[in-house]
Amino acid sequence: MRTATIEQVEMTAPAAANGDCSFGRAAAAALMNSAGEILRCFLRHARARRDMRRLEELDERMLQDIGITRSEIASAIYGRPNCEGRSHADH
Repeated sequence: MRTATIEQVEMTAPAAANGDCSFGRAAAAALMNSAGEILRCFLRHARARRDMRRLEELDERMLQDIGITRSEIASAIYGRPNCEGRSHADH
């Protein structure tokens, strides 16, 4: 995915003053790209929260079966290193 930079949008501004519509299209494309990124970030966070709730509902035996402890749930979801310095998300 390609997002327009401020410089790219500003470079098209003089053309828009001459009646060229490319500035409006560039601005709309930049806005849509930003909105898409925000939506993807929100959905990724919502999925992580859902997965975390599901793991927190498991008992200790079930967590052990999948190879994590209760204190490692966040690292398993978000990819943060555990106390051994490795990330569960990398497995």
